Amino acid sequence: MNSCTSLTVLIILVCFQSYSVLAALPDLVVQFTPNELSESGSSTTQNDTSIEFFAKRAQFGSRDRSLEGLLVQAPDYDPFLCERFSRTNGFATLPPYQKPDKKNSTVMLVPRGECTFERKAYAAKHFYGAKAIMIYDRLGARYTWNETTNRVNFPNAGLDYECANGNAIMYDLALDPPAYNSTQLDPLMGLTTDNIDMASVCDLTNTAFQPCESNLCLVTSHLENSTEYPVCCAWDTPATMPVADDAKDFNTDDILALWVTIRDHELLEKSGLLSSGSTVSIKTRGSNSNFNVTYIFMWCWGVLVTIFGAW
Repeated sequence: MNSCTSLTVLIILVCFQSYSVLAALPDLVVQFTPNELSESGSSTTQNDTSIEFFAKRAQFGSRDRSLEGLLVQAPDYDPFLCERFSRTNGFATLPPYQKPDKKNSTVMLVPRGECTFERKAYAAKHFYGAKAIMIYDRLGARYTWNETTNRVNFPNAGLDYECANGNAIMYDLALDPPAYNSTQLDPLMGLTTDNIDMASVCDLTNTAFQPCESNLCLVTSHLENSTEYPVCCAWDTPATMPVADDAKDFNTDDILALWVTIRDHELLEKSGLLSSGSTVSIKTRGSNSNFNVTYIFMWCWGVLVTIFGAW
């Protein structure tokens, strides 16, 4: 292999690696601001706390660079926005939902799980009139239940957790069976320590590389009839929600969909903005600039084509 060919291969690898890293970065800024209420002709604020964090745009949905709307949550009868798809032929229909008018945009907050991301987005727009949907990650979504074996399907190594960033053994968990119970197990996995015996909370002490950034644990396996439950550091990073095979006939171009991490959702819950209501402002990171990170990939590709043509 001559020097020119080697250089070409190197550029291809660098560009591919750079594009992969850039694709994993959060590209949206989300800000929550308390609503102002009018009482006796004066403007008052329910909550004076505003919070802001980064989020990741889905591969499907609107490409809007900015959007603002009232924060709402999914109704109790359809908490995952999956029920209206499963109830067909007129059986067990769900109650009607009053959609917001065109002047009042809403941003719906929905947990991950039960159906695909794009189906949730379609439901949020088509059934509930939302302009945007924020799908937040949760530990319980990493586990599924096997109806055939009556055992738990555990999270995937590398994709959901990294044992090199921390691992330990927990004992006597109420898991496998039964299925993962978020209310019971999330606090033990590190989501919160309120009213929990600290001695029973997951403690990742065996760290080979870097400390567990999320400070969250996932049970990775379990031998039948064993009291031991190996746990490892859970990833809690931005993820790009893919296009769904079961939503190819759905139009989701008019709703903005974004991913929210577990810790960012926890921050939102603790802020009190969920109960008091708030206005959500979503903007593209660096939206005031004409620069786009995809230009880097385009430049690398142009350099590659030029070198290959010259060779």
